[in-house]
Amino acid sequence: PRRARAMLLESLSDAALRERRAEAIRGFARLVSEQAQSFYDDPIAADDAELTALALVGGLAELLVGWLDGTIEVPRERLVDHCTELFVAAARVSTAR
Repeated sequence: PRRARAMLLESLSDAALRERRAEAIRGFARLVSEQAQSFYDDPIAADDAELTALALVGGLAELLVGWLDGTIEVPRERLVDHCTELFVAAARVSTAR
C-alpha cells in the first residue's frame, strides 16, 4: 500500500510526478497488451489490445486510488477478485471477435 500510495496518490500533487505516473500507467498497459497478444497467440488486433489494456489499467489505477484513500470500502481480496474478473472478461470479449 505504501508504494501504491506514493505512485497513485501523492504523484497527483506534483507535475513531474504526474507525468511519471502517466508513463507508468502507459508502460503497464503496453505490458498487458503484449502479454495478451502473446498468451492468446495474437488473435487480438494490436490496436484493440492496446486500447483495451489502457482502459483496464487506467480503471485499475482509479480503483486502487479509491481503495487507498478509503472512498472504496471493500476487502482487499474482493478488489483483487473483481479486477481479475474484469481483465478475464475483457480478454474473452476481445478474442471472441
